[in-house]
Amino acid sequence: MSEDLLREILGNANKNDTFRLLLIRAQEARALVQVYANPHNLDEFVVGYVRSVGADTCTLEELRYTGEPDGNNTFLMRDVVEIASDTRLLRRIELLQEHAETEIEEDEESFEPEVSDCISVELERALGRNEIVNCKITTPRDFRHVSGFVRSLLNGYVQIELITMEGDLDGMATIRVGDISSVYRNEKRQQAAMLFHSEQDRLYPERG
Repeated sequence: MSEDLLREILGNANKNDTFRLLLIRAQEARALVQVYANPHNLDEFVVGYVRSVGADTCTLEELRYTGEPDGNNTFLMRDVVEIASDTRLLRRIELLQEHAETEIEEDEESFEPEVSDCISVELERALGRNEIVNCKITTPRDFRHVSGFVRSLLNGYVQIELITMEGDLDGMATIRVGDISSVYRNEKRQQAAMLFHSEQDRLYPERG
């Protein structure tokens, strides 16, 4: 991203608009970004390509430090405290991708320039594809994580069939979508949980 373009974007006084424009430009350039979006831990960040940008939300196609895709990460724009580009870490990941021994399979999902709300879009994708999500629920005082299959999404609420990371179902939760501050979908840990869930007979032969 050029210095002139950065100066143009940073001239905007609104923090959310500035970050939003930076993410849109990164998506257009198909450029890796390093986003700090955890107000509870200012050292934590995610790395990836911008998949979609909403009015107040964003979805990244997250990458591991080894360059491998690790699902989607959706967060609130108001939680973003820093966006970094062209860091040594990002350049290392780009090199790893360029010199990967095996070609990374392309995600069949298309990238969308702008959507109304990235969190709702990710929940709808998980519902349609029967994938596990990990939702971070935030209140002014605390936060917690809920993982499971999205079973319904209606009138501002989402129903999630809870699942443990060992693949065991653990009841149903109903959550206000407005209380969700981030969504992880189809990351490696969730793929493992889905595998464990589908292979219950092999994992627990005594139950048969």
